[in-house]
Amino acid sequence: MIPSLILSHYGAGECLLTKFVNRTGFLDVIWAGAFTNETVEHLQNNEIGLTLACLPPPDRVIERSLLDALRRQEKLLLTAQYPFYLYSHYELHPTAFLNEPYSFSQFQYALELCLSGQLNE
Repeated sequence: MIPSLILSHYGAGECLLTKFVNRTGFLDVIWAGAFTNETVEHLQNNEIGLTLACLPPPDRVIERSLLDALRRQEKLLLTAQYPFYLYSHYELHPTAFLNEPYSFSQFQYALELCLSGQLNE
């Protein structure tokens, strides 16, 4: 199992990302929540194998401390309703990015990009 953290600007259960993560069977979600200071603590204090985040609309401000914590994540899968270039001001460098809506097969491919080599361990 790969320890994972899910961030969503939706409610945790309403996010397409959460629904697809639950279908994988190999991601161990150790924390799921919103873009808050509590998230920063989890990103800094837990050994996260994969961070997945459903970004808010590009005009919404994300706290600098949270952005800094996301920038330090080695494996980062981002999703959003808007094209990635609209988030350039966040200066994030994800391993994979998906535009919503996306299919489960697109999600699986993004996971493979993020976790290549880890799935067979």
